[in-house]
Amino acid sequence: EIALDEDGFPIDPESDVADDTDNADNGAATDDAGGDDSVDRKGQSTGSYHLAGRKVSADQVTIGSANTTTRIYIRNSSEVAAVAGALQMLSKGGVISIDASTLRATSQIILDASGTHTGVVGLRDATLNSSVIKARAFAPAGDALIIDGSTLNADQLIQLYAEGTSTLRFRNQVTLNTNQAIIAGKTIEVDSGGNVSVRGKADIYTDSANFNRSGY
Repeated sequence: EIALDEDGFPIDPESDVADDTDNADNGAATDDAGGDDSVDRKGQSTGSYHLAGRKVSADQVTIGSANTTTRIYIRNSSEVAAVAGALQMLSKGGVISIDASTLRATSQIILDASGTHTGVVGLRDATLNSSVIKARAFAPAGDALIIDGSTLNADQLIQLYAEGTSTLRFRNQVTLNTNQAIIAGKTIEVDSGGNVSVRGKADIYTDSANFNRSGY
């Protein structure tokens, strides 16, 4: 079950509980408070990853699992960083929610919630920085990938993909700074009052273009 706020954005159902646990599959990862302490507390019994107000750094950071449905919530985090490599979040049909946080990696950032069940990716007031940024989500209908008031900076490529018959939705002011952006979904929609600025080349693939026309 996906918890949503009044705007339909996926939220952490445990957000009212103090939870500053850092989670990463790389044993060399460290956080602000722990110095060189290992960040390997993955909470596998609940299948949930929660990071709030902390920083994770390592050559390569993997949060979640490509084989197990997982929930990943990152909120109010100054930086989740792979200082010399890649950062990937894998949920296999679970939620990936990045709220008021910064993700940074040298080579690539991958947010992949695709699976056989609804897997939503939500970015709200988020900043992503990398050479390549890829986000993929799946839903049989409705919103799969929601980008709300965020900035994505990628030197080479940004790929945004809402799989199935789902919607890739933009809200408020969204900026994509990249050499090339590939944006794909059965429906691509920009909410009324929203604006998407692409500084570079954009290739858009959709059956329903709900933008640049009345009501959107």
